[in-house]
Amino acid sequence: MSKRARRNRIVAKRRRFRNRALATGTAAAISLGTGISIQKSLAAFTPNAHQLPVTRDADADLLADREEYAIGYQPFEADQNRNGIPDGVELAMRCAAVVADLPEYYPYPPGDPPPDEIYKIGHMLDGLEICDICGAAIHMGGWEIHNPKLNLKFPDPNDPLDATFLPDLALHYMQHGSFDCLGSIHRGRTDIDRLLRVLELRYPHDPNEHLLALDYEVQGVGQLAPDANDHDGDLLADSEELAAAFNLYNPDQDANLVPDGIDFAKQCHQAIDALPIHDPAGGHPEPNQPYKIDYFQRGLELCEICGQHVNMGYWQVVNPKLGLSMDVYDIACHYMSHGSMSYSGLQFDEPHEPFHNGRMKVALLAKILEMPDKCGRLGTIFLPGDSNKDCREDFADFAGFAEKWLASTEPNQPPGSPQIISYTVLPCPPTSPLETLTAPASELRFKVEVQGPYISFSDEISANCCLDRITLEMTLIGSNIKILETEHVTTPCFCICDWPTTAQLGPFEEGTYSLEVYQRTNEEEEQLIGTTQVSIGPN
Repeated sequence: MSKRARRNRIVAKRRRFRNRALATGTAAAISLGTGISIQKSLAAFTPNAHQLPVTRDADADLLADREEYAIGYQPFEADQNRNGIPDGVELAMRCAAVVADLPEYYPYPPGDPPPDEIYKIGHMLDGLEICDICGAAIHMGGWEIHNPKLNLKFPDPNDPLDATFLPDLALHYMQHGSFDCLGSIHRGRTDIDRLLRVLELRYPHDPNEHLLALDYEVQGVGQLAPDANDHDGDLLADSEELAAAFNLYNPDQDANLVPDGIDFAKQCHQAIDALPIHDPAGGHPEPNQPYKIDYFQRGLELCEICGQHVNMGYWQVVNPKLGLSMDVYDIACHYMSHGSMSYSGLQFDEPHEPFHNGRMKVALLAKILEMPDKCGRLGTIFLPGDSNKDCREDFADFAGFAEKWLASTEPNQPPGSPQIISYTVLPCPPTSPLETLTAPASELRFKVEVQGPYISFSDEISANCCLDRITLEMTLIGSNIKILETEHVTTPCFCICDWPTTAQLGPFEEGTYSLEVYQRTNEEEEQLIGTTQVSIGPN
């Protein structure tokens, strides 16, 4: 085989990242190819009735506390990656997208051997079942998922939802952000921790083909990383974490649902990008803080993954206080911007032979850049009372603590007592404050809908455009339900807008209730918004 043909074969093999899962232990990044777009599904996220409330869910993110503990999430943080989507909703939607994109395999009649990657087997049944929420007719069958590398499959033979396959109804609910499902045949909850393990999916971050595995090899160069040992599966080798004083047993040290290796690569790229440029021949004194020198070259090289043209030059990153420096190729910066410390560039001219290939020296780069250079970045050590992780212990931490004062995780606490199970406040719609409309006096501003023993509540809360947050509280005295909407604002603007708010209340015993809604600002008394009657019962 000629050298060029051998090279083309290697490049083609790497291009198959588009159709394969990049397995990196428990923090695997799944390549979704050209299937369902996760970004589009999340961009279209809105709370809906399919997102059924979960019992014993302290942060109301639609993941039960025990489930979060089992999969390594934070049971008291509803939105760990701070993207405005509850963690359970985001994880359910991503799981549905990954399952939809898996390759299909049919063992009968016997033919080709099963794939060596994660795959699914369809169970096609002659019949439909009806979704309790939207009334959609869903195929009553589903998918059996196999992971040949781990020798695991989903579901477990004793799964109470379905012992044979993951129902299409469950996927229907997962696409809407819920691991629960209610239909005319299947009723129950998906086994989340087993599904994630079989899919080798833990974090709901965007997959990226630039995330080169630690055992990635380049012809003539060999393996780019110093070793492929990655105990926690975060795309940082164990030797790198030991040298950089990171925790090699925790793949998500900053608890933002992004593996540490991806986080750190992007943070280093941002830090390098922000460094001042120094020209040693420019006559200016050397800075006393970290800086960079531009060694621009007259030529280009190609990214092996996406084919982007990048200057073949490099930056010299210098820390004058420590007397340390290192060269960082532009192609390495390109890969770091995508979350990879490994990089692989090709010559611009055919036959596109390997050019700059390697891996950043993680510990040395962290030392030169004095990482973490900002609060919250990997390696930040927070004070014991810094509950909001802003690197300060102040009244903001106390306010967060006070909101949860008297909350309990006591397992003997009556689980059926009515409460606000979850609530969501969406951003103010992008309209002029002058266009805000007020409901006629004869109509209620808010809406309620009974769903079994639960009440679905929605309102457009009229509040300041620049508020800090809106909180909802509920009290039940006899047959009187009181909802208090509180507006919290530190620096108000001279405008008012309507904030769409939804909540799930319950469970309530059968009977007729008087539901009163009040609104309170930082300084004003409680103002009655409206009252309505709500009947909970079999009809």
